[in-house]
Amino acid sequence: MKTILSNLKVIGITLLIIVFSIVLHYQFNIKDKHIVADYYWNREFGLYIKLDENENGHGRVTDSDEIGWNDKFIATKMLNEETNETEYRVIEISKDDPLLNSNEIVTKPLSRTEFEKYNTGINKFKKLK
Repeated sequence: MKTILSNLKVIGITLLIIVFSIVLHYQFNIKDKHIVADYYWNREFGLYIKLDENENGHGRVTDSDEIGWNDKFIATKMLNEETNETEYRVIEISKDDPLLNSNEIVTKPLSRTEFEKYNTGINKFKKLK
């Protein structure tokens, strides 16, 4: 009888761990929104480029209010609360390499005028949640 109860406890704990793992996996993956190519948006970590099939990634832009993209560029925009100015950041997809650090591929914050000079072709942005 003790053996049966012991086995039932082990089975119950194992099932609980499996269910918990599935729920955690679902919660983390639901946050990742595919943007374009190997780029994803995650509410906690921001824009990242996927490194491998194990969901490992390398960060690109952590803070942003909106994002826009096409086949050549990704652009983010965010209101700088200190200056009350909108700042843009641009990534040229063809020049990106997952092993580069974000400061090697993402532009410094750009004003609207500087962003327009980039001629990205991006005029629509989507709000990020």
